[in-house]
Amino acid sequence: MMIKMIQIENESLSKWFKASRLLLHFDKTHFAQFTNTNSLQIDLIISYVKLISEAYDTKFLGIYVDSTLSW
Repeated sequence: MMIKMIQIENESLSKWFKASRLLLHFDKTHFAQFTNTNSLQIDLIISYVKLISEAYDTKFLGIYVDSTLSW
């Protein structure tokens, strides 16, 4: 169910990028699954034109955020 939803959103994003004449920079594009310690993480493979890698932590607006949303 969740994977189907991701595929539908991926198709919507693809159409939006094409209509807006935008491209993704695949070296800078990653995805993250935000979970807490009690939930299971799902193995996801997300691709657009190329495979998009998973990031477990990142710096966003000067703040470091990890996939468990802990500081």
